[in-house]
Amino acid sequence: MKKFALAALMVFGEPASAQEFAREGTWTIKQVAGRCTLSQVLQHDDDRREIFNVYYDAREKNVLMTFSSTLTTSLPSEGMTKLHLDFSSKGVLDDGWGERDFSYRLVPDTDMHMFSTLFAGSSAVSDFFQDLAKSDFVGVRYGVRAVAGSDLRGSSSAIASLRKCAFQAAGLDPRDPFAQ
Repeated sequence: MKKFALAALMVFGEPASAQEFAREGTWTIKQVAGRCTLSQVLQHDDDRREIFNVYYDAREKNVLMTFSSTLTTSLPSEGMTKLHLDFSSKGVLDDGWGERDFSYRLVPDTDMHMFSTLFAGSSAVSDFFQDLAKSDFVGVRYGVRAVAGSDLRGSSSAIASLRKCAFQAAGLDPRDPFAQ
């Protein structure tokens, strides 16, 4: 049920009750319903938008990463696919996450698909945040062809704010050695 709620949030946007927690450069951190989200929206000159989100539930120790793509015109309106998740820093590729399962859905009244993958458990969440913080780019590809990517510069301080927001939203003490 919680996965469905996160997926619905991903596709249909945040409810009006979402409150901005912080801004860190190009990143916005918002709190809604006991979770927090880290978002970056890039607007291109040709009216295309690229969206990259990280939804974090500190109590459940889950992260849902979502991104948009307008390049995926041959996909049906919804489904599952395997995509490669790559991070890079100073031109050095880290493809340690390899191929992952992603669900996708066409956003109503657009030509944009939203893709999502779940990182569950303390270890996966910690590893994901470390890669996100130390990298300056994240890319998602199908074979050798790019699906989407996002500039991660400034993400380290944004992740610190996301974690603070998520712990506060979940009522967790950040000093708790069992909390992630």
